[in-house]
Amino acid sequence: MSFTKKEKPIIYRYSFDNTVLTRPEVIRDLGAITESAFKSLGFVIRNGREFGDIETLKLLYFTYYRSCLEYASVIWSPVYNIHISSLERIQRRFLKTVSYIVDGVYPLRGYPQDLLLGRFKIPSLLNRRREHSVITLFKIVKGLQECPDILCNLSLKINKGNMRSKNSFYLPTVRTISRANSPLVQMVVNYMGIENQVDLFNCTLGQIKRYYQTEPS
Repeated sequence: MSFTKKEKPIIYRYSFDNTVLTRPEVIRDLGAITESAFKSLGFVIRNGREFGDIETLKLLYFTYYRSCLEYASVIWSPVYNIHISSLERIQRRFLKTVSYIVDGVYPLRGYPQDLLLGRFKIPSLLNRRREHSVITLFKIVKGLQECPDILCNLSLKINKGNMRSKNSFYLPTVRTISRANSPLVQMVVNYMGIENQVDLFNCTLGQIKRYYQTEPS
């Protein structure tokens, strides 16, 4: 699907593996996805109230609902707080239900989300998307995932010895919102946030995952 302000746009036929990609007339936006997730989550909540094992409920949620909310998140991960919060509300509903099953009462309105996440040892969806972003960058740099379009646009940065901030990648000035939201920029930005703790070039995939598991959500 192409977006343009031109009255007579040039429609290019994109192909993948010699197959011409079809152009959809309708796409599902984030609002439709969250609404569908809320309805689906209700099925687990209604049928899981009698479950005594909280880990079973968590497994159902991770397998059937969180996985859908995270599918291809490296491409579409939102950057605006309103969209981030919209996704987190789905997980919050699940956490409040689990809390009710354990305590017999729902958490008070406005109960801090980070306390719910910490209690049931579930990271925020935002933190999970950041983790997936850094893992994708790791795989591309290590040659574990083939993505030449991104790899050829990654620029290593040569840091001077007296510089306070030492980043591995050079990030050019971002002048447009679409550029700021692009997977390449988001991967580099997310890695810069943990670069002092994780060396992408001298770590393992497991070390990256362990870092995000121990970090606050």
